[in-house]
Amino acid sequence: MIQSLPADTIKKLYRSGWSQPRIGKHFGVTATTVCRFMKQHGIKARPLTDVCPTLIKVSENLRGQAWALYKKGLNRDQVGEQLGITESAVRKALKNRFRTAAESVRLTTRKNTHKLNSHQLQCILGTLLGDGALIYRERGRAFYYTLQIVHSAKQRGYLEHIRRLVRAPKLLKVTKWDSYKPGSVQYKMSYQNKGALMKIASIVRIEKKKVNPKWVNMLTLEGIAYWFMDDGSSSWRVKGKSSFVRFSTQSYNRREVGLLLGKLRSYGLDARLQHSAYGKGFEISIPVRGSQRFLRLIRRYVWPIRCMRYKIKLAS
Repeated sequence: MIQSLPADTIKKLYRSGWSQPRIGKHFGVTATTVCRFMKQHGIKARPLTDVCPTLIKVSENLRGQAWALYKKGLNRDQVGEQLGITESAVRKALKNRFRTAAESVRLTTRKNTHKLNSHQLQCILGTLLGDGALIYRERGRAFYYTLQIVHSAKQRGYLEHIRRLVRAPKLLKVTKWDSYKPGSVQYKMSYQNKGALMKIASIVRIEKKKVNPKWVNMLTLEGIAYWFMDDGSSSWRVKGKSSFVRFSTQSYNRREVGLLLGKLRSYGLDARLQHSAYGKGFEISIPVRGSQRFLRLIRRYVWPIRCMRYKIKLAS
């Protein structure tokens, strides 16, 4: 391996200020191999004062460069790699200066945040109206939210669609052990995006998850389509000829349901508030004529997800 290294290139890199460890990393060999190679080819090493971190002379210019890179969020090893000096030399250049706790939190949040595009945002806003949940978690002094969605095996394709859209890790297969269908298989998705989910939580969580004007105003037809796939249904009144749409909103109070009702009416839909047929609470229904228009409006978002096509009952 040592014979195949390019002598001219190594000589040029070393004279330009690269260290032996950096050259070794570049060619996939150890610093010792580079040192031995340089001796064999008569490449003179720099004086000890240029190499040894305890003897290195740190200029004010170098101190400024090191601190600027460190404040940007680079760690000491990364700063050293950028400047061609060792980690110990970086420490000396920084004079044991450190980022404040608040700066570290901001940098970590920025690092763990990926800006959501409009499709990802509407998916999250819509599914939070339905089966999605923001789970509050703590790690030391820091806290964050995780988006968690659970669906049955029949809706696995829908959950896979969301997972790919937001680029979440693989689904987790779980077995349900509560009173409803114990032993049945479900799939769970967990998604972390610290900064983005913190912003969403500030909108949708007021003490607990609560529908509010700001949340509703942010929704588009795409977000409503995800809400429909979670908590909506369409049923035939006369098979193949007419159907009606219903949203299960029993978990929301009358004011919250009223806000969602107003959002649907803003699209010219004859949405109505009614008492739930299953007990306490309210639900939203769209009669036959309006339901056909509504299903046509959201069809382009639902139809690509095969396991959700059964919800689109359009008259022939």
